[in-house]
Amino acid sequence: MTSKSSITQPTTRHGTNKPTKYDLADLEWTKRIPECPTYYPSEHEFDHPLVFLQKIAPEASKYGICKIVSPIAASNPAAFVLMEEKKDFKFETNLQPLRLSKWNEKETITFSMSGRKYTYHEFEVLANKTFFSRFHCSGGLSSSCVEKEFWHEMMHGEKGTVEYGVNVEGSAFSCDPDDKLGISKWNLKNFSRLLQSSLRLVDKEIPGITDPMLYIGMLFSMFAWHVEDHYLYSINYHHSGASKTWYGVPGYATPHFEKTVLKHVYCNKILTKHGEDGAFRFLAQKTTMFPPNVMLQHDVDVYKAVQKPGEFIITFPRAYHAGFSHGFNCGEAVNFATDDWFPFGAAASRRYAFLRMMPLIPYEELLCKEAMLVYKSSSRVRSSKNKPEDTAPYKAIVQPFLHLMQFYMISLLRLKSSRNLQSYSNTSGLLICRICHRDCYVAYLLCKYCFSHPICLFHDIAPHTCICGRFYSVFIRNDILELEEAAKSFQQKKKCCTESFSVSSLLSCNRNECIKHLEIPAVVPPLPSPDSSFSAAPPALGLPVVHLSCRSVGSGFVNTDFDNLQLNIQKMAIAPAQIPTSFGHELRACLRCRLVKTYDQFRESGCENCQFFKMEEDHERVVECTTPNFNGIISVMDPSRSWAARWLRIGKFAPGVYTLAVSEALPEEMQAICEDERVQYVPPKRL
Repeated sequence: MTSKSSITQPTTRHGTNKPTKYDLADLEWTKRIPECPTYYPSEHEFDHPLVFLQKIAPEASKYGICKIVSPIAASNPAAFVLMEEKKDFKFETNLQPLRLSKWNEKETITFSMSGRKYTYHEFEVLANKTFFSRFHCSGGLSSSCVEKEFWHEMMHGEKGTVEYGVNVEGSAFSCDPDDKLGISKWNLKNFSRLLQSSLRLVDKEIPGITDPMLYIGMLFSMFAWHVEDHYLYSINYHHSGASKTWYGVPGYATPHFEKTVLKHVYCNKILTKHGEDGAFRFLAQKTTMFPPNVMLQHDVDVYKAVQKPGEFIITFPRAYHAGFSHGFNCGEAVNFATDDWFPFGAAASRRYAFLRMMPLIPYEELLCKEAMLVYKSSSRVRSSKNKPEDTAPYKAIVQPFLHLMQFYMISLLRLKSSRNLQSYSNTSGLLICRICHRDCYVAYLLCKYCFSHPICLFHDIAPHTCICGRFYSVFIRNDILELEEAAKSFQQKKKCCTESFSVSSLLSCNRNECIKHLEIPAVVPPLPSPDSSFSAAPPALGLPVVHLSCRSVGSGFVNTDFDNLQLNIQKMAIAPAQIPTSFGHELRACLRCRLVKTYDQFRESGCENCQFFKMEEDHERVVECTTPNFNGIISVMDPSRSWAARWLRIGKFAPGVYTLAVSEALPEEMQAICEDERVQYVPPKRL
C-alpha cells in the first residue's frame, strides 16, 4: 500500500500562488460553456458504428466532440475483467501537479512517472481515500460542483498532486461470448480495424492508435489540451466509476485556438519554434492545462461534455480537447480513420515534417493502399446511377492521392535527367526520411552500399553524396505503374482538364531546345467542403483556372528563392503566377518540379519546397493548400506510353532504383544526424 504522503492535500481558499494571466476569481464562467450534442442510437443503428458516425458527423463535427449513449451494457464490468480475467494486471501511474503553470522560462509543467505500480483494486482504494479526504463523503456531488473545485484547486494549488494511470496498454472489454458489448463492433479492441476504418491497413500494432489503451484515474486526474496524433478520430468508452468532464474545440477553430494559446498561455522564450507551430509542438507533449475560459475570453468556440459509465465520447479530426476525472474511474480509448480523414492526414504529415516529428502511422502508404482499393472497386462499378466519384469519401481519398502522384511524377522527371543511372530492386520496405522524418513509400533516396540515411524526395539532395562517399540511389516501388494507372483513371473521371498536357511532351523535348512561349492551363481542385464530407474538412480553396507561362532559364539548378520561384524541366521553367484565393490573399503557383530547397536552406527555415508562403508566419493556411493539380499531368495514353513506363525505359533499366551522379560531399551537420545502420520504419510507442 502506498504512503499517506502520496495522497493529494487540498489547499485553502486563501492560496496565494495565483498566476496573473488567468482570471478565475469568478468561476461562473463554467456555466457559460455550451454542451456538445448527445446521441442515442437504436440497437439497429448500433450494429453499424461507422455508418452511424457518418450519419451524425455533419452536425457533431461542428462541436469537435460528441457523446453517444450505448443502448447495450457490458455484462462483465471492468473490475471483473481486470481482476479476474487478467489476474496479473498492474499499471504504473503518472504524477500530475495540481496547479497551473506560468509557462515561462522559469516554470513549465511535466507529468512524471510515479514509479509505483498498482493493481486495479489497490488504485481504487487510494483514489477513494483521496476523494474522502477532500469532500468527507464517498460521492454524490454534482458535476458542476466538482468542476468548480477542480479549477479552484488548479488556480490556488501549490504542492498538491494526483496520480493517473495513463496510456496503459490493454483493454477492459470482456472476452466472454455472452457479453453483448464485448462481442459488438463497439468493442474498442476491434474498432480501428473495422472495414470502413483506414487504420485496418496498418500492418503493425500501435498501442493507443490501432490497439486501445486504458486510462485509470482518481479525483482531478487530468488529460491536458491536445489534438490526436496525425489529426485522427478517437473514441473513448467510460467503463466504470465517477464521471469525466470533457472540453472540446472544433477543428475549424484550431488555428484560432493555437494562436490564442501562443499569445495568452505560453511565453515565447520557451518555444523552440516560432508561431503556432511552436505552440503545436509544446501542446503535443500533452502537459498543457489551462482553463477553457481563456477560449471564451478570446472568442474561440469551446464545448463541454460530462461522460458517465456506458457512454462514448468521439473526438473529430484536428479537434483539441482536455478534461479531468470526478473520482476513481476507468476508461478506454483508441483511434480510427475514415475516408474523409485523408485531407487532415495530409495536413498533419506536412506539419510533422516541418517540425521534424516522428510519424506514428505511415500516411503515404495508407493513402496509396486506400486509393488502390478505391480504384479496383470503382472499376467494377458500371452503373451510371451510383458513380463512386460523386461521393465525398471518394473525393477525400482521390484528391490527396492525385496530388501525391503528381508530385512524384515531376520529381522523377527531374531525377531522370541525370546522365548516370543505375537500377536496383526496391526491397527495403518503408523508411523514414533522415531530414524531416517523413515516411517514404512511393520513392526515396538511399545509398545502396551503406543503407544508412534514406531521404525523401521533398529535399534537394542533388549536390550531395552519401557519407560513405558513394552516390545516392532513387528507390521506386515496383508497382509504380499500377499506381500511375490508378491516377490516370481518377484523372479521367475528374474531367477537369481544359487542355490536355502530357508528360511525353516534356520527355520528347530536345535537351538543347528552348521553349520561349507556352501557355499551360492549370486547375487546383478544392478539398472536400465541410458540407459534403464526413466531418468538417479543411476549407476548400475554389481556385480558378490559372495560366502559367513557360520560358527558358538556361542550365544549372533552379533558383530556390520563393519570391522569384522558377522551375527547371530540361531547360524549361514555369514562371511564378499569382493565384487569388478565397481568403483574400495571393499564393504563388508552381509546378513543384524544383521540389526542394538545399539542405542548408531546409535547416535554416524548416520548410519544404511546397511552400507558397512562410509557414512559420501563418501555418493555418498550410492546411488549406495542397500540391497544385496540374491539368493532364497524368497521361491518358496506354500504359506502355505512360510517363512512368517511358521514364523506366530510359537506359533500359527495370523498375527500382536510379543513382544520381553527384560529386559534392554531404554537409557535416547532415552527417551528424545520419546513422551508420540501415533505418527501417518501426512505429514508435505512443508517449
